[in-house]
Amino acid sequence: TLSSSSAASDVYKRQFPSGCYQWITTDDTTKALSHQPPVEYWRYPPVDHTVSESDAIAEMRSLLDETVASHLIADVRTGCFLSAGIDSTAIAALATRHFGRISTYSVGFDSPSMQSETEVAAATARELGSDHTEILLNDRDIRGLWEGWLAAADRPSVDGLNTFIVCHAVRKAGVIVA
Repeated sequence: TLSSSSAASDVYKRQFPSGCYQWITTDDTTKALSHQPPVEYWRYPPVDHTVSESDAIAEMRSLLDETVASHLIADVRTGCFLSAGIDSTAIAALATRHFGRISTYSVGFDSPSMQSETEVAAATARELGSDHTEILLNDRDIRGLWEGWLAAADRPSVDGLNTFIVCHAVRKAGVIVA
């Protein structure tokens, strides 16, 4: 059992800093929590102002292309999440270039009170020629997944529920890697 001191509860009231580690221990006798400050082990490298914009774009394109190709090499069924966003569209387009016809998955909401990207995602899938699966959720479906998401979440996130839902739906479709 953790101590109820303010120091102990403060540990759980903040998001942990990126690129850091921290040791947290409990005293065997008192069960009091103690911790050292976070220690930074990595930080973004400084910006190289000598690189031209066109070289930076070419390098980014090459790294993204290589990353998508290597992450979709699997001996199990793979697929791509596809929303109306530029990030998932770029990844799906690169996956199509490397692997031909791919499977894409979108989750939308069958509720007038919730914004859904399924129409744009479906148009993108048609353009890419992917095997597209659209999962529509209603309010009851979301309530059913809510507890599972809260139990699985390691920290609050704006995209957390969306990601949990699409992962759940893709896994139900038999896809292991997405």
